[in-house]
Amino acid sequence: MRKRKLYHELTFTDDFMFWKVMEAHPELGKEVLELILGHPIGELEVVDGQKTCKVSYDSRGIRMDVFVVDDRSRFYDVEMQAASESQLPKRMRYYGDVIDLSDIQTGADYEDLKETYIIFICLKDPFEKNLPLYEFRTTCLQDPTVAYDDAVRRIVVNAGCTRKDVPEGLKTFFSFLKNGKGKDPLTNRLADAVAKAISRDDWRVEYMKFEILLSKERKEGREEGLTAGLQEGKILERVKTLHRFHVSDEDIIAEIMRDFGLSREDAEEYMKSE
Repeated sequence: MRKRKLYHELTFTDDFMFWKVMEAHPELGKEVLELILGHPIGELEVVDGQKTCKVSYDSRGIRMDVFVVDDRSRFYDVEMQAASESQLPKRMRYYGDVIDLSDIQTGADYEDLKETYIIFICLKDPFEKNLPLYEFRTTCLQDPTVAYDDAVRRIVVNAGCTRKDVPEGLKTFFSFLKNGKGKDPLTNRLADAVAKAISRDDWRVEYMKFEILLSKERKEGREEGLTAGLQEGKILERVKTLHRFHVSDEDIIAEIMRDFGLSREDAEEYMKSE
């Protein structure tokens, strides 16, 4: 299970600290976005930390780390991904779909859908190609010159990149994500913002409430799973069956996460139990 950190142990790469700093210091959020994108963006009009987005009352929603809207009505969803994520492409797809459907519900037509950037900052390389940035857009396989712009930009930031030709600003940012130490104006201010955040008693209390809420949500999810017949024995039996058919551990984790609504941490615990 996920080990709970004490408040003073939090770093910029922890969800709570990431969204609190980005929300409280939109000018830093803007600089981080511009560093990743490699170009200036418009003035920020909305910066929401831990924004929850749902398309219906009973649908599965998403809790976004940082949701930003600039003065050109472009959406930026920025996620901090400290742990490995085997289903990252599908997760990014789901986030984009929910954002679009939520936008349509506000009264927009299809042609009015906003330009959307879905950005995941990963501490480990999810694609193992050692690129500092992975940017994905929809293209025609038969002829890449065919124009097909759905206005969705998916960017994965790989802080684990070890290439020597990484731009200096990104390299310093990656180093900050790993050790929390600033070495240039941006990372110095980010480190200072984290240090000041640690001293805030009101955020300490908010973090405690945040952790209690997460614990409550996990408990409710487990209870819902039990009432739906998703008992622990069934999960373990599935794991044993898949092992007998020589299915890889990673594929087993992905399957029980999908079929039983488990977090990756819980799925890995079931693997250990078996």
